Amino acid sequence: MSFVNEGRTFSAMFDTRTEADRAVVALHDVGVHDVVVHGENNAGYDASRRNPPEDRGFFEALADFFFPEDDRASYAEGLHRGGYLVTARNVPEDLFGRARDALDQLGSVDLDAREREWRDEGWDAAHWRGDHLAAPAARSEFAESEGVDPELTQPLDRPAAAPGDRTDAISQDPRIGRRDMDLGTARVRSYVREARSEVVQPARHQDSLIKGHDTDQPPIRRDDN
Repeated sequence: MSFVNEGRTFSAMFDTRTEADRAVVALHDVGVHDVVVHGENNAGYDASRRNPPEDRGFFEALADFFFPEDDRASYAEGLHRGGYLVTARNVPEDLFGRARDALDQLGSVDLDAREREWRDEGWDAAHWRGDHLAAPAARSEFAESEGVDPELTQPLDRPAAAPGDRTDAISQDPRIGRRDMDLGTARVRSYVREARSEVVQPARHQDSLIKGHDTDQPPIRRDDN
């Protein structure tokens, strides 16, 4: 099995709508026009939080962008806390650097640092993934800290993939997103979208011949008498 590159994506989180809008304008200015903003109705980071059922809509909507599930969980948490996600899709190779800089230099958030802050508060990415790896006690503690009904934090009814199980993820959808650490920064995450490609290997003709005859043909009998 092989994989075919289907496009490059750059994403970043912002705390205010003004910063997110400036990033969108900057992307358009450098020639990147396939740009999507999530959280347009938010009031700003930590200004308000939505109820968990609605936030699951954020998580599911991000599936269309083929982010790895842990990254989707982080983006969903940022949106839940009132932030904004700006995503540039299908970025041409000659615009990689400009697209990344447009997101990196206009107020984007260090998401790795934010994730550490959230974990210190008891956040667990499994809450958004909805997998069966989240222990009930942990979900109850998270719900109590958020002031919501623990019943609303139950995992979605679907099997969990083993951590790092690339094959299982592909079997659910032939397209996957792989985070590219080389092109990303502390504030901008870069992804390569890949598609599964089934390559049919041609039969080795020489292995199917014996002394110049196809193996499908009956052997030649010689009568030495």
